[in-house]
Order: sequence, then C-alpha cells, then structure tokens
Amino acid sequence: MEQCLFSPTEFNNELSKINNTNGRINIVMGQCFSGGFVNTINRTNVSISTAAAADEYSYGMIDREYDEFLYYWMSAMNGSTIDDGYPVSADKDSLIGVSFYEAFQYAKEKDNMPEHPQYRSIPVSTGIICTLRDDQIPKPYIVGADKVSSLHGASYSIQNLPDGANVTWCPGTGLVGPASSVPAYFKYNGRKIYEYSYLSAVVSTNNTSYQLPKIIIDCWGCGNYEASDILTGGDGVYQISLPAGAYGFTWGCDSNWEPLYQGRFYVDFETRGRAPSMIWCDYTTPLGDAARAYRYE
Repeated sequence: MEQCLFSPTEFNNELSKINNTNGRINIVMGQCFSGGFVNTINRTNVSISTAAAADEYSYGMIDREYDEFLYYWMSAMNGSTIDDGYPVSADKDSLIGVSFYEAFQYAKEKDNMPEHPQYRSIPVSTGIICTLRDDQIPKPYIVGADKVSSLHGASYSIQNLPDGANVTWCPGTGLVGPASSVPAYFKYNGRKIYEYSYLSAVVSTNNTSYQLPKIIIDCWGCGNYEASDILTGGDGVYQISLPAGAYGFTWGCDSNWEPLYQGRFYVDFETRGRAPSMIWCDYTTPLGDAARAYRYE
C-alpha cells in the first residue's frame, strides 16, 4: 500500500502557520490524489488548483516529459508553451494578466487525460484577482446570496466594477430580475420545488467585453408542489431529497395512516386501514418559507 507522506490535514496545519494577512496564497499541485487537499483548507485568502481529484492518478503527457495539467497551467501563466515558446492565450477577460483562476480553466480545458482537475478559492475573489506578477488585480466579480425563493429574493452587486462599465445580467433558469441595473434584485420564478440555477453578467467597457464567472444559486419554491421526483418511496416508507438547510419536516396523507415520527426527511407510516391516494411533506425552506411537496399514489 502506498503511504501518504504528507496528509491534507498536516498540509493545512502547516499552511495555517503562514501569516498572509496582507497577501494571498495560491497553491498548484500536480501529484496523484491531489484533489484530496482541496476541501481540507480552511483559511482565507487562498486558492488551490490540482491536477486530479482525490481518488484519481495524475498523468504525464504522451509526447512530452511533463505532467499534463501542470504543463498547460505553466504555459497559461507564461503566455507561451514552456518548451517551444508558442503563444498561449489564456486571458479570457482581457484584463491585466492571467489570473490563477484563468490558468486553471485553461489547463482543465486542455487536459485530455482521464483526470478531473479541481479548484477552490476562499473567498472566490482570491483566484480571480491574482497573477504571478500582481498580488491584487481589481477584476469585477458578483457578490450576493447563494439562496433565493419565490417569496424572498436577494440583491446582487458587482465588486471592482470599472467606472463607466455597462452591465448585462445573465440569469439562469427560474431567476428573474432587471436586465442591467447594479445592484440588481433577483428572485425565483420557476415551477419546481427546488432547483439549482446561476447568475452571471457581461461587463463591457470601451476596450473590452467579458463574462463574469457564474455564481451558483439555490432556488426554493414556496407553496404546494407536486414533487414525485424528490418525494420517493412506497408501502408506507418515504423520503424527500432536498439540499441541506430545509427543516421542520411534517408528514401526512389523506387516509388514516399515521406517521411513526416527525421532523425528519424520511418517514414510516403505520399502514393500518385504507391506503392513501396522496402523501405529503410540509417543511420550511432555509429562507423561512413554508412549502409542501406531495405525490399521488
């Protein structure tokens, strides 16, 4: 069995000893299983890029003596391939230099090996605003809540927005809001009890136009929803599949079946008497809104 000489926890402990109050730390790893280090890091002002997921090997190139991911990452940062000097264009936003996030994106897109590069930045802005040359590039990025509902929307703004820039919001499925104002208020207007969506924006200046990275938003429906896709089960045993944050689960049905307990995302009914034609689960969303998921039997 191969022994890990430096565990993710040990690495995080050593990383925590570095005083980077006024600076930022950017980490790049090319080794096998390097993705295991990504979620262990718990300090701020840090970004990390890895060649592979936690359970994957990292691969070398077929025609060069380089790690596949690291070759493209270094070429992106260099502005040209590191062995033969061919120009590389990894600067997707046309601002100052290639950020650590852009280098990761470029290397991930070019990586053709059976590996899945991983990335994390705490906060999101760290990897976006840093290059090897500059500690802080004032690149715009979206800030706002990661949850909205059909009753409670949220305000979103853009940090480091250049003077005189024009903004065009690009909402994902179910999100509704203004086209161009900043800040902008968005809420959920979809027809599902829950779905993932996103928000992006195009920022245009006199010199360039570029797309901001998406932020993922959890969208919660309020009220009553037929939800047989997430409320599953049968013969008196049911469960509801929702992301973390919902609470106060209360189960019921339209017969004399009685739930043996309440407050959980799953339930066993006492199946005496007539079988129900409808099962439901009432709960409260993370935003405090009441919702009911139901299914017909």
